[in-house]
Amino acid sequence: MGLATSPPPFLAASSVVQMTKGVNFASAGAGILDSTGRGVISMSAQIRDFERVGAELRARMGNQTASAFLAESLFFFRVGSNDLFLQSSSGRPKDQIVATVISKFRDQLKTLYDLGARKFAVIGTGLIGCTPDRRSSTPSGDCNGDLNDLSLRFKTATKALLEELSISLQGFKYSFGDLYEITARVFSNPLAFGFTEVKAACCSPCTASSTYCRDRGQYFFWDGVHSTQAAYKVTVEMSFRGTPLFASPINMETLVNTT
Repeated sequence: MGLATSPPPFLAASSVVQMTKGVNFASAGAGILDSTGRGVISMSAQIRDFERVGAELRARMGNQTASAFLAESLFFFRVGSNDLFLQSSSGRPKDQIVATVISKFRDQLKTLYDLGARKFAVIGTGLIGCTPDRRSSTPSGDCNGDLNDLSLRFKTATKALLEELSISLQGFKYSFGDLYEITARVFSNPLAFGFTEVKAACCSPCTASSTYCRDRGQYFFWDGVHSTQAAYKVTVEMSFRGTPLFASPINMETLVNTT
């Protein structure tokens, strides 16, 4: 995409010129639902922050120029796992959980569309039952099948939602990065992707006194929940330039270059 570094966080963006190079609204631990995470900037609050940026752009650039700029901008989402982790312990049926999260996500995407967003890149949820933390909760050390099933249902619903919005909202374009399929492929043949360990974490817990793995580049998981930089790189490459099995209906590189 031509970015030398990741876009600066919203709270550090000090000028319109800086904002035109990209803004990061993300908050670690947040989710789609406002109730997900403690001490985080919720997704709803992130959208309000974007609304402020959009208003600033329109004030400085003029409405027509700002609208064209936003329509060509890429809106990137990697969200949902935290919601599923927390909701899975609620005792509610899986389909109800998915319906609740998807309903909120629909409202959020439509709000962003109304604020000028047109290009949406969405990374789905992966095999969330196969994190080291979740494996440790099963007697055999295997993946948690219920969590993976919940993630699969959420993936199916997310793809359906994006397709629905692309039909009902004029100019809505999207690419869905299928993290569920990507992680399944990596876990089935880790060596092909440069990994020698996809079950254990490089460190857990990760503290100053922890013992770390010798080569984090060969581990898929950094800690009990989060992936390593090497794993994120594989995910991004397969979402950005991958085939329709991993990125649909078009990959993210195609989405970026679509006018």
